[in-house]
Amino acid sequence: MKIKIKSVQGVCEWKWKLDGNLYSSEDDRICGICNFNFDLACPNCEAPGVNCGLLEGKCGHVFHHHCIDKWLTSDVGKGKCPLDRIEWENATQ
Repeated sequence: MKIKIKSVQGVCEWKWKLDGNLYSSEDDRICGICNFNFDLACPNCEAPGVNCGLLEGKCGHVFHHHCIDKWLTSDVGKGKCPLDRIEWENATQ
């Protein structure tokens, strides 16, 4: 019996990696603003990681780039982390 493979279709999986840590629990992989998984695009993006990546604050909280930018400039956000209300500073400057 001879088998000939005409085509192959690959499948892959990826996860965001910040500060050398892969986010392993489900809660660690969810944006606290839009509640979308980090492996998915934020509501403002067309595809994950294409137009906006992730931003981590010095407080250790991580959000989609578009989500935190919108939050920080809103009247509600006032430049503070949405989870702990500490003045927002990017972890890497």
